[in-house]
Amino acid sequence: MNTILVVGDSYTYGQGCKDRIYYYDNEKKSHIGSYFSYPLYPASQYCWASLLQKQLPNYNVVNIASPGNSQFGIFKDTVDYVSTHNDIALVLFNATFFNRVSIASCGNPDIINPWSPTWFDNETELNTAQPKYYVDAKQGYIKYLMSDEILQYQSIMATLAAHSVVTSKNIKFLWCTPETIPNRSVFEYESYKPLMTINHLRYTHVCRYDFSKNLDFELNFNKYHFIDNHVNELGHSMFFEEELLPTVMRTLNIQ
Repeated sequence: MNTILVVGDSYTYGQGCKDRIYYYDNEKKSHIGSYFSYPLYPASQYCWASLLQKQLPNYNVVNIASPGNSQFGIFKDTVDYVSTHNDIALVLFNATFFNRVSIASCGNPDIINPWSPTWFDNETELNTAQPKYYVDAKQGYIKYLMSDEILQYQSIMATLAAHSVVTSKNIKFLWCTPETIPNRSVFEYESYKPLMTINHLRYTHVCRYDFSKNLDFELNFNKYHFIDNHVNELGHSMFFEEELLPTVMRTLNIQ
């Protein structure tokens, strides 16, 4: 049975759907719901990848997306999987935000963890049991070693490298990115222009889908997103029917 490999972060995992609720409440200063992460917990049964499996029973849809994943992590997941499996027909590469990076775990550098400087805005980042030197190192990285241009180029490098690795094995490749909004092209960012070479393989990211069809952002958020901005099960269902399924069927020549 041919496999459709799905990689990405929490949006692809289905966080925000009713069976995968977990968010930080700023008023209560605590997390609400249960923490979910692949592979200990599978992706939401309501996310578009799960709906794809139901629609295409002759394919094995493998969704290894994980909440919080970095662009490096998504690239690594892709390479690790395609290097050890020979039955892949299609890879759906769902990129994440460029300011997420991968760092060595505190106390065990062999473990790679995703991290974003924006997570310092969440008080839980500073209240964890991490040693002060580790937190200081991350803050120093933000202040002295990081720039948007570096992160943007690292992000597009991961997407282009994933495309190269996947297609070198004669596997079809489609990709998307959250680094855009409806009615605005990602290529308005100068550093993203190299991705024009594979623009014909791009579909809309679920978190940037215009459910309203007329750029009604209030409707999009209030009806199709959970309060933490993740897409809910209604949004996943509409995105699947209107955007994802037709794109996949066209790519795989499914009648």
